Parts: sequence; C-alpha cells; structure tokens
Amino acid sequence: MFALGMDIGTTNLSSVLMDISSGKVLDEYTIKNDAAIVEGGLERLQDVERIFELVEHMRTRLSNSEINCIGLTGQMHGMLYTDCQGKAVSPLYTWQDRRGDYMRDDGQTYTQYLSSKVKKKLATGYGAVTHYYNIENGLVPQEAKWVTTIQDYIGMKLTKQKLPQMHISNSESFGAPEWEVLSPMIRTTEKSVCIGTTSDDIPVAIAIGDNQASFIGSVNNSANSLLINMGTGGQISILANGTTIECPDIDKRYYIDGDSLLVGCSLCGGHAYSLLETFYREIIALAGVKCDSLYEKMNALAEQVLSDELIINTQFRGSRRDPEMRGTISNISDRNLTPAHLVQAVLKSMVNELLELYYTMCESIEKKPTILVGAGNGIRKNPALQKMFEDALGMQMNIPLHYEEAAYGAALFSTYACGINSSLTEAQKVIRYH
Repeated sequence: MFALGMDIGTTNLSSVLMDISSGKVLDEYTIKNDAAIVEGGLERLQDVERIFELVEHMRTRLSNSEINCIGLTGQMHGMLYTDCQGKAVSPLYTWQDRRGDYMRDDGQTYTQYLSSKVKKKLATGYGAVTHYYNIENGLVPQEAKWVTTIQDYIGMKLTKQKLPQMHISNSESFGAPEWEVLSPMIRTTEKSVCIGTTSDDIPVAIAIGDNQASFIGSVNNSANSLLINMGTGGQISILANGTTIECPDIDKRYYIDGDSLLVGCSLCGGHAYSLLETFYREIIALAGVKCDSLYEKMNALAEQVLSDELIINTQFRGSRRDPEMRGTISNISDRNLTPAHLVQAVLKSMVNELLELYYTMCESIEKKPTILVGAGNGIRKNPALQKMFEDALGMQMNIPLHYEEAAYGAALFSTYACGINSSLTEAQKVIRYH
C-alpha cells in the first residue's frame, strides 16, 4: 500500500511516494514553484491555477504505483478567495505579502490597526491582515464567498468539492480566524478526515499546516521529542497536551486530535548562514574569481578549534517580539576578525536564539523532551551545527533517513485520516533515523 504526500511551498513543490507498511520512500519529486505573479510594491501573489497544474504534474509523475491515499500540506498564513462553486476568484496572497505594512491615514499600519482591533499581535502576511487590507482598498472580489489556503484549494480541486473544509492548523494560521469579518468566510474543523476522492477514486486527507506536517514526518515519538528545523527560518517545536497551555513569546499552534505544538521561531534562522556565504562569494568576486558555493568550506571552518570568541547576534530580520531589532557584531579584536570566527559566531547565534525560546517553553511544560530530532537542509548539511545543538542540550541528534519531511508527514497523516492506520502514533512508528 502506498501514500502520496505533497508539500505546496512558496518556492518549491515537493512530493514523496511512501510504502505505508515500511515507511520507505519509493520515489520523490521536487519542482520549482513558478507561479509568481509580477506585481509592484509589497504584493507577493501567485497564480493558483498554475500551482494546480504543477500539483497534477507531480501526481502524474509519481502515479506509477497504485496509490491508496493522498496527503496535502503547504505554505501557512497565505490566503485566496473562492466563489460559491468552489472556483478561485483571486490569486494566492502568500505569507510573504507585506501590504499590511502600508500606512493608514491615522498613522498606523494595517497590521497595527487590526492587531489592536482584535486584541492579538498579528504579523503582515497573515490571512486576516491581508483580508483586512483588501477590504479597506476595495480589492475583495464581488463573487468571493470563502477564504481558504492554497493546500485546501488543491484538495477541493482534486476532489471536485465546492465548499472548502479547512483543518484548524490551517485556519489558525490566518492569525485571527475568529474575527467577525473573516470567520463567516471560513469553514474549519479540528477533525482528521478524508475530504473526498479523486476522479480515480483515491481518498484525499484534509490538508494540514506545513509546521505540523514537518513535525509528524520527523518524529517517531511525538510525546518525548524536541524537533529543530533549520531552513530559511529556524523553528524549535515540542508537543503539548491539550490546547489550554500558555507560553509567552512562543507560538501555540493547533496540532492533531486536540493537542498543540509549542513553536519557537527565529525569523532569520538559516538565512543568516546563507547571507554570510553570499558575503564571502562577493569578496572573492572582487578578485575576479567566480565561485558557485562556499558552504562546504564554511562547514570545515566551523569545525576548527578557535579561541578569542567573536560575538554575533543574527536577528537580522528582528524577532517576533521586536520586529525592528537588527543584528550586531561585538567583541571584535585584531585576532578574531577572521572567516572562521565569523562562521562559528553566526552558527552559535543561530543555536542560541532557538535555545532561548526552548528554555522559555520549558517553564510551561510538565516534562522536558528526551529525544532530539533535526530536520531541514540547514541541519542535515552542517555537522558543526548539529554538534552545537547536541553539546548545548546534552542529547544526540537524530536525523530522519528521508528528506522532504513536510511532504512525508502529509503522507503519514493521510494514512490516519483516511483510515488505513488507527492512530497517528501508529503511522509515525515507521520513521527511521541515520
């Protein structure tokens, strides 16, 4: 029996074909998301029908075997409008859309005004902020009936549904789904359900958020695991029983079957390392030398034993608490302004920012995790970063054998939502580590 999982990302779309009984990835496929619509200003839009074409291409590419269920996940926070017949009547406004940063006549940004109105701290790019901006500027299509995410829209298209049905992990990513102007346009559920079947009778599970899917696809012991994911951003996640737990400066995200994930986010994360790599290549280019990538050489520098520490704060994009914060470099001497010191200081700051969030989590949970799991290319491809986390936490890092953790997690979730596995815990037992 086989499960197909698809992750509809902002930059790439990824899919995995998984053997349900063994968890082995039989095939995987990633393609570039070329659906961006060129607009001016702070808009970040994508063509939803082009995204569906890419999904169908992936599905055809991996349909050589008989597929028993399909799971979907994708970019959170973004939104699109559909009409009463289930047709998209707008582009996808992605999570990168920053029109909420435009100023209103009263001197506040749209994000600031709506945050004060709903009494929640929202961020530009959240679906609620985007919807509010569209309302105030006459941009909501007249025929718009529902608001949904791209992954839920793909689920509708695959199963020919007219009404969107959103898992709470997606609807909550809008930031304020309970807002009286937005809530009538959302159909949400906490249940892990099959939303219908494709034209060739394959059950399709309700779509879930990509953070939740990555957690599902990375840990084989949810109750005792700490997941660190390092990509463009950085995330540290643990499972919390129930939904009543409160933890300052930490995102509480709805998970599966009434539980929550506590998630600490670094806005820059792995992007800090890529900025440094670009910086080094630009310096080399000044000497007339072209270099495609310096990551391997940087990783080697990261493993050197150095003294005279250089201190860097990599919050180049601010933090959730203070978006205006910027990074710093300090304790510079004539001995530590070297490429190796810069590499190690950047990595150490990336680690420390997530660990500070983890220690905040520990104040709100009953027991600390005993299993450390790492995911994302920023972790997989950097042994020095792995060791820094291991040394700081006193645990060995486990890295899944499979790649594309979110697509894999969507596939696992579909085996539960579509009734093949009796529980999500049962489905996750097939995950294996290096």
